[in-house]
Amino acid sequence: MKKILILVAMLTITLTSYSQESLRSFHPFRTVEPFPVIDQGQGRSMVYSDVTEKPFKWAWRFDATMAVQEVTRNTITKEWTTTTFSAIGPAIGVQKLIPRSKTDPTPVNVFGASLGLALGRNILEPNVAELKGILALSIWEYLKLGGTYTANPPPDIGKLGFFVGGGITF
Repeated sequence: MKKILILVAMLTITLTSYSQESLRSFHPFRTVEPFPVIDQGQGRSMVYSDVTEKPFKWAWRFDATMAVQEVTRNTITKEWTTTTFSAIGPAIGVQKLIPRSKTDPTPVNVFGASLGLALGRNILEPNVAELKGILALSIWEYLKLGGTYTANPPPDIGKLGFFVGGGITF
């Protein structure tokens, strides 16, 4: 199982580094100037002019996803059950970034989607029994909504669920 996880991690890093020009995805996006700055003269600069639309940029980014509340179907009682803090793990996804303001080109994550692998409740001690696949939509950089697929659930819990959680994009 460790070999599969290492293979998936290496494949993810390889694809991301290829798409982002020599491991640029490991650097914070703030260090790379993603939006053109227009020099207005007299020490003033703008990210975009009043005439043009506000620029945006799509970028592949790593993120960490945390499922704070997960809802799954109980197969025996046919009821929905809620689990608090069910999983945490790494993910990779595409995010839409816009500049903070006309004068500040710092990128802000508006929304995006990511695909991740949750390793259980403790990311430092992965538990294969709690392994989950996560498809998440991120809104306003920190809020995440999405679906989960549990590989080895308990016998009374269904494999599919949905969650509300949080995360950080790197």
